[in-house]
Formats: sequence, structure tokens, C-alpha cells
Amino acid sequence: MAKRKTEKPKATRKQMEAVDNILSGDYPSKSKALEAAGYTKVSAQQSSTLLETKGVQWYLKKINKTYRKRTGSTIPEAVMKIYTEGLGAHKYVGKKSLRKVDHATRKVFADQFAKFFGWMKQEEFVSTQNNQFNFFSTPQGDQNKFNDDFKKFLKQKNQRSVAE
Repeated sequence: MAKRKTEKPKATRKQMEAVDNILSGDYPSKSKALEAAGYTKVSAQQSSTLLETKGVQWYLKKINKTYRKRTGSTIPEAVMKIYTEGLGAHKYVGKKSLRKVDHATRKVFADQFAKFFGWMKQEEFVSTQNNQFNFFSTPQGDQNKFNDDFKKFLKQKNQRSVAE
């Protein structure tokens, strides 16, 4: 009986695009990266299932092998180096370029570690980007009430300063 030649699993074009999107860092979440690759919202919500498929695992190994040939280290080693350097980040400030601890950068790296190791759940991780309040996105009635209350506040403050 002849043995069957087993083929290596290969990632589909959509799977490779999804992995590339995730690795690019251009998307705020894995599910958004998957949607951009053509997955439905429902499928994109199950991103961990996609990452466990044999095709995706094959593609990640291929990327890692290529990276190792190019740099002499694996991607996990390179990522670990970057993150450990980020945890010790410094910045130069002032005319004399004094070296100071960069707490904001260190926090970003520490939060990424916490998410990766499961010390902080994804929903607990609140982005510090794009959190500006948009007054005009509130209902018109709430806007009018705020404006009326603010006008009353200004009148009271103005009356106090005139009395003094």
C-alpha cells in the first residue's frame, strides 16, 4: 500500500492578510484587522479561533523563519528586547537635554505586557488615545440644558465680581 504524501497546511490569502493586518499595528483591535481582511463581524469577533488554525500557524512560522534568516533572532526574541527596552524608556528634556524617565512610554509598554500575560483583561484596558469628548455628539436637549446652566453660572460669577 502506497503512503499518502501529507501536504503542509497553508494559509489562505484572507488569513495571511488578516495576520499581516494584526502585525502591522494599524488597527485598534484584532477584530478590526480581520474585518479589514474581509472577514464578517461575527467571524472577526472569534479572532483567537483564526489564530489557532494550522494555516495561520504555518504562516507565522514562515514569517519567523524569514525574520531569523534576516536578523539572526526570532520574532519573539526581538519583541521581548523591544518591550524590555520600552519598560526602561528615557527621554531628553530642556535646553541641556537632561535625561529623564519617560513614564508615559513605560506605561504603554507595561500595559501591553499586562494585556499579553492576562494580568489585565482587554475590556479593562482603556486606550488613552482618541478619548476627547465631543459636545456636539450629545442630544440637542442636553446641549441646550448645558448652555442654559453655563449662562446662569456666568451671570452669577459676573454679579459676584461686580459686588466685590
